[in-house]
Amino acid sequence: MPKVSVIIPAYNARKTIKRCLDSVQGQSFADFEAICIDDGSTDGTEDIIRETCSKDSRFSLIRQENRGVAAARNSGLGKARGEFIAFVDADDVLPASALQHMHQISVIHECDTIVGMYERVDGFTPYLNTRSSNLVNKARRVDPDDVNFVHTWSLWNKWFSRSIIEEHALKFENYTHLEDAIFVYSYLLHATRIYTCPHIVYTYIKPLPSFGRTTTQNVSKELLNSAETAFARLKEITAPFGDNFQEELEYRFLNSPLIGDYYRRFWSLGRSCADHIHEQAKKLLEKTTETQREKIIAANFDLFNENGPIPIESLMSHQLVAVAVGDSVSPNIATMRIEGLY
Repeated sequence: MPKVSVIIPAYNARKTIKRCLDSVQGQSFADFEAICIDDGSTDGTEDIIRETCSKDSRFSLIRQENRGVAAARNSGLGKARGEFIAFVDADDVLPASALQHMHQISVIHECDTIVGMYERVDGFTPYLNTRSSNLVNKARRVDPDDVNFVHTWSLWNKWFSRSIIEEHALKFENYTHLEDAIFVYSYLLHATRIYTCPHIVYTYIKPLPSFGRTTTQNVSKELLNSAETAFARLKEITAPFGDNFQEELEYRFLNSPLIGDYYRRFWSLGRSCADHIHEQAKKLLEKTTETQREKIIAANFDLFNENGPIPIESLMSHQLVAVAVGDSVSPNIATMRIEGLY
């Protein structure tokens, strides 16, 4: 039985899948199996995966009709044999010693969950995710209701106990948004020995829109409805964690995805949908603490003022253009007001 099963779902990932597979194959820790699920790709992704499988017996392929990332990960769970389960997305990579670092924690501590730090690359600029760093630096052992989990609820930087998953029949629920958060918290309800790993164990690559969009970089009324339905489900699952946790959860949802994925792209949605996002942002902002409110307004000065979200009419009459710049100029995204652009 391998120490860890690495589950890699892929759909039309021809441009990135080899980079991903190479990063897994090149790990300094060798006791793993990699289960690749081709979710009905039509662009040659399957051929690239098969080539890796033919050269390395630790890699295997599941080919299925397109049913979405939740179904793909569930297929991987059904085949996994490892003591732990890890997840990697087809457009991301693992640092060379990622599995080794996580394995070392499992040797030192008797644990059912391991959480490491991760870095994010926006276009060209990498930076450490602050919340994953806060969680790891807080203590070697953490509680499942720690609010830092709310801001790093992704699958990427975690190892999950296969025995807990199987004992409680945990599966990914069929949502387009937040399916990872729903799985993580369904799992954390049963986890009691959660230890942290003081290393970067994942590199999340978010391409600039001009190089292609991920699901959450696209917006539509249907996706927004899915996000809100999934958030209601997430609140239901985490109800046992108490009121303070729920307040942080609402703040997280407001900050991202509601503002980051939707309100910031309201112009590409119908007016009724844009008005709905505006009202939802207003309601959730009123429920935040003073510190949270100040953070949101400061980080989204183009969308919010001291009175809350700026009305849609005002935003439409003062269009903004966001310009991504490389690390040779600035590590941030520069936002410039272009008067009279339209």
